[in-house]
Amino acid sequence: MDEIAVTINRQLNMVSNCLKDSDNYVCIKHSGPIPTTDQTTKRHIRHLATNENMNWMEANAVLGLNVSKQRVQQVLNDYGS
Repeated sequence: MDEIAVTINRQLNMVSNCLKDSDNYVCIKHSGPIPTTDQTTKRHIRHLATNENMNWMEANAVLGLNVSKQRVQQVLNDYGS
């Protein structure tokens, strides 16, 4: 293990952990808050805002969401509306 650590220029502890549980060691762990809207909900928000001319409160009521005005605006800006 020492040779591997030196060769790849990593700590011995990192190499040891990687070899012990290689399947889970290289998995990307995402930090931060869980997204409040999934792709389907984003499409519904965009549809209601563009085709039905609803404001964010009406879209929230129709979809049964509890998201802020800023989140709805962010969804619309992400789609270029």
